[in-house]
Amino acid sequence: MNFAKKAYASSFTFTGGRNRMPLFPWIQALFYSPDMSDEEFFEQGKQLNVLISIACLTALGAAFFAKFSKSYSVYAIAVIAFLCFAIKAPWFQAEILFYTIFAFAFMLSIESIRCPKWYKSVGLGLLFALAHFSKASVLPALAIYSCIFAVPLLFDLFSRRLSRQRMYKIAFHAIAPLFVFLVALFPYFNESKDRYGHYLYNVNSTFYIWYDSWEEAKSGTRAAGDREGWPDMPAEEIPSLTKYLNEHSTADIVRRFYRGAMRIHENACSGPDSPSQFGLCIHTGISVLVMFSCLFAKVSGDRGRLTKKDIQIGLFAASVFFAYSLLFAWYAAIASGPRFILMLLIPLFWTVGLSLRSAPSINLPGSAISAYSVVILVMLLVLVSQTYELVTVRAAMLFGG
Repeated sequence: MNFAKKAYASSFTFTGGRNRMPLFPWIQALFYSPDMSDEEFFEQGKQLNVLISIACLTALGAAFFAKFSKSYSVYAIAVIAFLCFAIKAPWFQAEILFYTIFAFAFMLSIESIRCPKWYKSVGLGLLFALAHFSKASVLPALAIYSCIFAVPLLFDLFSRRLSRQRMYKIAFHAIAPLFVFLVALFPYFNESKDRYGHYLYNVNSTFYIWYDSWEEAKSGTRAAGDREGWPDMPAEEIPSLTKYLNEHSTADIVRRFYRGAMRIHENACSGPDSPSQFGLCIHTGISVLVMFSCLFAKVSGDRGRLTKKDIQIGLFAASVFFAYSLLFAWYAAIASGPRFILMLLIPLFWTVGLSLRSAPSINLPGSAISAYSVVILVMLLVLVSQTYELVTVRAAMLFGG
């Protein structure tokens, strides 16, 4: 709220202290008036976020229904709507806007890998830039995309079929999104360089991630003014990867990953009376099971064969899920809660939908009913049960932050 007020007062030249990103506060500032009290602005901001959530769901629904079957699309959008968006919509937070933009960037990444076109590469760079401007969490995904897109070069290199024209084409599609991303956000990055000394300066990824707890971060660089400029403290005390590795053993690092993973599981998957329980873990488990079952069915079928594109897309999706899960497990020592891992929810359902589309048709023995229909039915029944429990028990106690 303070960010939005400062953005309004500065005619949208205020870009924040490199903790929260400007897009969501700027949108809220469009509807702010100095005559509003904090309570009035808070209520209006929550109502606006509800409208943003509805618009995001509409766009996601259009994408899912255009790509997948009606039954699966209904299931996926219903889970996203009732077990995620409905809980986080009435908050003055940027998460839903970020989840949606990041999801579209993920979708377009897969489509660009499948059938690269120059306009897809440009659009992908713009989507990643917009997502980053709402929450600074997209750089790993952008880096993964660029690396995975270069996989065909390895195939061609080993088969000795690498032509200069093909090399240039692949290099263009791998680098173009990153180039567009940097150009689109150059004014913001340039301001970061002027004020803080680094183009990609962000207090979370620059400093906090290398602390062992939030208390250390508060008494460290935050207390030294890291949101106003480079922290005013001795250089040897400023946290960094090198400093962390010098001060921690391999066992410390493994222990941090393990404890973080357990904390994420506790926040997202604990009992129904937990204030963090969104009811999504059972759907995640079913989704992962369905993906591996579809992959096994395709590979083991009479005509089963994974193409180079299949491998690329699989590597991209698996790398995104794995990398972000590790990052969230690591960062759980500083700040936890389901809001981090929820950014992977929509990409997960998109990937499951793609798996179901590519799976061979299998009818149950002695029946005309397909295995696909049974899977969708089970998913919908679980969704109805979880939604009922959410509405009757969890909604009154859930923490959406």
